[in-house]
Amino acid sequence: MDTPNTPSSSSAPTDPHNVLCSLIHDELEGPDNDNTAGDDDKDKFLPDPVLKGNARKDPSIEEDLLSKEYVEATLEYLIHDDKGLRMPAEGLSGMIDFIRTDARKIFTALVLAGATCHIQRFHSKRLGDAVLPVTRKRHVVRSCNAGDPEQAEKVKQVFSLTRGIGSDGTVPGWEVSQITSFCDWQWAVLAPVFKAGAFNHKFPSSIRLPYTTYEAPETQESETMVTEKHRNGGFGDVQDRCIHQQHLIFGGEVR
Repeated sequence: MDTPNTPSSSSAPTDPHNVLCSLIHDELEGPDNDNTAGDDDKDKFLPDPVLKGNARKDPSIEEDLLSKEYVEATLEYLIHDDKGLRMPAEGLSGMIDFIRTDARKIFTALVLAGATCHIQRFHSKRLGDAVLPVTRKRHVVRSCNAGDPEQAEKVKQVFSLTRGIGSDGTVPGWEVSQITSFCDWQWAVLAPVFKAGAFNHKFPSSIRLPYTTYEAPETQESETMVTEKHRNGGFGDVQDRCIHQQHLIFGGEVR
């Protein structure tokens, strides 16, 4: 099949997997939209509409980042170039549908973590985005949302360091560094969407809030930087921040 078009750049990647990874990186947002500051990836997130496939920064690129074409080209590359992914007995169509319907966040985090081949493990156990976030203690990974002991056991099996899972006996095990990277990158796809009428929120300590402003140095003035406003009150310190407009929903509409 044809390789998806790459962004026009003399240094553009040449394989579909790197192309997809580059496109995802281009869509990352963070404190300060134009990337003049806040360049540390640990603060960045993918806007919710990008994950859902209906909005892009560049209006000239209309395709969903996880379109069938992008996903299929990436999976075929990983199979044919012996990057750890094995062709499922039933072909790729089932895995592609699973990724695009149930595991968009997981697949995106795997691409960013350089562990894309392990999507086969999630597919074999039919574990989708609902299991996120996951936490790691030593070499054991647990889901914060595992609904029952059986699902919790599946999560442990998916993140196994040993080879083989279910019918895919040749699938390689995870490397510890890959698990660490996935656990970090998952937060880039889990930025919350705030809705009208909901005021009290309890988030994991690692959550990446969808801020688009950051605290600029007091001595530096720039139209592209917005200084946080700090206020003190009876209940603690308060900061004014701007939130990505696609992460604010009032009356059923994005504001």
